[in-house]
Amino acid sequence: MTNNQLNFLKSDNSPYVIASLKDITIKCLINNRIIVSNINWEIKAGEKWLIIGPSGSGKSTLLHLLIGLMPHVMNAEVSGVIETFGQSNLTRPIIEIANKVGWINQDPFTSVCLPIVEQEIAMILENKGVPPAEIEQKVVQELESVGLLSLRYRQTNTLSGGECQRIALAAILAGEPSLILYDEPTAMLDTRSIVYIRDILQYSLNDKTQGTILVEHRLDELSSNGGLNHLPENLLVLSEQGTILALGKTDEVLIEHAQDFHQKGIWLPLEFELFAHTGYLGGLNEKDNLSFLKELSKQEHISTQQEKITEKHLANKLILSNSTSIAPEITLSVDQLTIHRLLDDISYSNQLVNDKHAILTDAQKTSLKMPITILKNLTFTAYKGERIALFANNGAGKSTLLLALAGLLKKQRDVLIEGSVNTNSVGMIFQNPEYQFLANTVREEIAYGIPSGHDELVDNQLRKYRLMHCASNNPYKLSGGEKRRLSIAAMTIHDKEVLLADEPTFGLDRRDTFNTMSALCELTKSNKTLLFSSHDLRLIATYATRMLIISNGVIIADGTPFEILSDESRCLSLGIIRPPLIQYLMSHYSNEEVMTILLTLEYKSYAKYR
Repeated sequence: MTNNQLNFLKSDNSPYVIASLKDITIKCLINNRIIVSNINWEIKAGEKWLIIGPSGSGKSTLLHLLIGLMPHVMNAEVSGVIETFGQSNLTRPIIEIANKVGWINQDPFTSVCLPIVEQEIAMILENKGVPPAEIEQKVVQELESVGLLSLRYRQTNTLSGGECQRIALAAILAGEPSLILYDEPTAMLDTRSIVYIRDILQYSLNDKTQGTILVEHRLDELSSNGGLNHLPENLLVLSEQGTILALGKTDEVLIEHAQDFHQKGIWLPLEFELFAHTGYLGGLNEKDNLSFLKELSKQEHISTQQEKITEKHLANKLILSNSTSIAPEITLSVDQLTIHRLLDDISYSNQLVNDKHAILTDAQKTSLKMPITILKNLTFTAYKGERIALFANNGAGKSTLLLALAGLLKKQRDVLIEGSVNTNSVGMIFQNPEYQFLANTVREEIAYGIPSGHDELVDNQLRKYRLMHCASNNPYKLSGGEKRRLSIAAMTIHDKEVLLADEPTFGLDRRDTFNTMSALCELTKSNKTLLFSSHDLRLIATYATRMLIISNGVIIADGTPFEILSDESRCLSLGIIRPPLIQYLMSHYSNEEVMTILLTLEYKSYAKYR
């Protein structure tokens, strides 16, 4: 038994309480809103917890409290008692808390701070007093654990959201914390990257000394075919008001409350989503659940609009290839688009820096830049009414492509663009909602650029996206889910021919995901074009009419989601790992039936909340 283990065991070998919350209530001082209320909860050494709840219910807030950000950094009033490792978080410095508590932030772009990837991990090791001779080996080891050793010398400001997330995780793991907090670690990850997180999480779940708290909604992809066995054994469920809805063993809580949680818009594992509808456990291994899906496939009216748009896309492709006399309704065309980013050549830079007598000439400074091709000769056309999903591995250039289509890369330093983009008026929803905030209040943000006298239009957006309660708040002080809803509300109020959305459902609960995608799809019914990026294959199969897959800077697949996802061998060759429901539906139903089942599952649950 290690010293680390001994520190967490009492004399009777029972685990110590490593974190305790007693009568915790947190109030935002900006608007006096209660974020969480009357929370009583304790975590023992080695315990594994999953936290779920609707957007804005306080899931991330509890993690902020445990790591010490509240009340020391964030402007909030905390009442009650919060202790980690026997000491109050309210009175001791954050740096002391961080020595034992690791935190993976919900926003990956703020999780890295040093210019080079390896420095991000080395800094943690230096702070922990690791001997210099051992640091390099440990840096390599941690980068290998998240599958990113190839990015060791990359500049962190060139990383994608998913790459930042994995680098941040590697850095936290290097510090060997006694309690690790995961705040939606898979939110921006592609399906292959989730495998690395799954393996790391499984290692953490099997560690009897390290405490683990996970906030997550991509539960099926994270657990894969392991179901509840690959998720934390304990569950804390928060209400929309920030109170505890349920607390206990994961399987027992879900069996008792699945239907209620599902109606509240809380993400559930597939087995319990089906259980909420049918009352039968067993997921896709239970014949009554399969009969339920079969019945859904017959409700043709649900997918009529989507199927028409799919047929329209296919017809336009046929017109384009076989006729020059009929002009298709094009809203966006991309021809031979190539994008290079100039990155520092770290190896050459290090040589010059190590030479104390080196004086860099202009030619040498230029030579320090190394061109990296992000996108190469991309050519495609989009038509009115289409809903196109961009799917690719982290760092493949999805966000770069969307920024280029929006015209936002033209004046960026260290970016070279070749080829052409022709499009009508474009609106952009950013991956990070804060990048598009321009006003001081939520109401002003939505009204920005709208002529005066349209208060009713603004009020409709506030109600539609459940933001009326925070209309006078500063956009930067909202929860992650609220920020995302605001970014979409502020953009969809404008009449744009083409709407670009970078991970539009990031940070949203199940109900808000439905409302968001329904609102975006509604625009395409009036002949607008939607182009969105996502790693969520169920979301793509439900709402997209067309799917573009990018790999190594080029488009390697272009077709309907069914054409691509129903071909198992093709998915394997493309590195696509389908979640269990998509895998089952694609192998048992037709294109129209798959769309019908997926759309009906959403409408059946959440249409009444729109």
